[in-house]
Amino acid sequence: MNLTIFDTIDSTNEYLKNKKDNKDFDTVLAHEQTKGRGSRGRNWLSTEGVLMFSTVIKEDKNISIEEYTKLPLIVGMGLLKALSSIEDLPFMFKWTNDIYLYDKKLSGILVEKRDNDFIIGIGVNLNIIEFGDLEAISLKKITNKNYDKIEILQIIFNKVKEYIYKFYRGEWPLILAEINEKNYLLNKNIKFISPQREYQGIILGINNHGELILEENSNIHHLRIGEVSTK
Repeated sequence: MNLTIFDTIDSTNEYLKNKKDNKDFDTVLAHEQTKGRGSRGRNWLSTEGVLMFSTVIKEDKNISIEEYTKLPLIVGMGLLKALSSIEDLPFMFKWTNDIYLYDKKLSGILVEKRDNDFIIGIGVNLNIIEFGDLEAISLKKITNKNYDKIEILQIIFNKVKEYIYKFYRGEWPLILAEINEKNYLLNKNIKFISPQREYQGIILGINNHGELILEENSNIHHLRIGEVSTK
């Protein structure tokens, strides 16, 4: 891992998006981000107690863009496995890019594309204990331990890289089975707001395309883009 560390930066994802000579798995860590973002432009807690880093994978032209849309799920499963190796806690994967613990958000993933680079941003609430109005949780909040960022980064990086290579080797069906075993939304009654319409129904799983399977009034829908609410 080629690691660059900043005390403060606007965004680790933006740094790598603007860097012209990225190589596979170049990684940037920041102790503080001034413009940290989550999915769909949401703000992300960007303080000292949060592990915030981004890494790069170069696009393989032999893999379709359709296949690359599964990246948040693949990275998410690698992240969940890494966290499970650190603490024996009931981590769950919330489609498409969050890790939940005790019904609260612990970690988020943001995947963006710039030219031939996929930029993967990961944030994990490690040592933070105050969240304001956010429904969030941290490892320290549960275990009362202080975690070393570099040590945790290395564990997560290695496991995420392992899962990306599993994807390259054609092991998506095995990864998907693992995801569905840890599917936070499974059997939950949710509201799904897509660009076209709003759905209300029960989640039956995640399909081979990485889409949510939702049953609404005996009709089955396969959903890719939208907002999920369990409230």
